[in-house]
Amino acid sequence: MSDEKNTKRKVMHFIFLQMALLQEISRVATRSTKKMFFYQRNHIINLFKENEQPEKERPKVFAAVAHITSVEESNNPEKGAEKIERLRHTIDGLLTSFAHCNLTITIQTIPNRHVTA
Repeated sequence: MSDEKNTKRKVMHFIFLQMALLQEISRVATRSTKKMFFYQRNHIINLFKENEQPEKERPKVFAAVAHITSVEESNNPEKGAEKIERLRHTIDGLLTSFAHCNLTITIQTIPNRHVTA
């Protein structure tokens, strides 16, 4: 009788172990399938867009412009008008040339040695 219970217990343990393993394998397979479909979603959606080009990441450009004038030009804006115009042309040229980029412009000056309009 004892051997029969022992054998029955081993069979039940084996059956429950197989069921638990199948359940775990099923859970892992379901999770990985869901992940696969989630990460494919953007690619599938992009396939159905008509005549749309994907936006590429714009390059980043950092431009540093030195703007230093004489003390007389910084005290008298009329004398510094030429420097102001040159700086304006420089900035306009940068904006035109790098319109396709994320442009950052830094104007470097010295205290009391710059002119602004």
